[in-house]
Amino acid sequence: EVASSAALMFVGTTGVVTARALDADGEEVPEAVVRWRSSAASIVEVSATGTVTARGVGTATITADVVFDAAATTVSDALLAVASIS
Repeated sequence: EVASSAALMFVGTTGVVTARALDADGEEVPEAVVRWRSSAASIVEVSATGTVTARGVGTATITADVVFDAAATTVSDALLAVASIS
């Protein structure tokens, strides 16, 4: 469920978008994390918190990606020391 404070904006103005993840019964899923993205950041920029800023004239789509779980991976370029070779 996504909502916007303004469908029409003027360059330099800001608005807010909100999203709620709902389960099959229509109940909100509290552990869901929303990540926002704009189809054209030069027209409408959206922050991580859902603040949208009109940057230029045109049309852009704001999308809410909902994440329920995430995992972190660390990649290192350091070589491991070899203890022994047999």
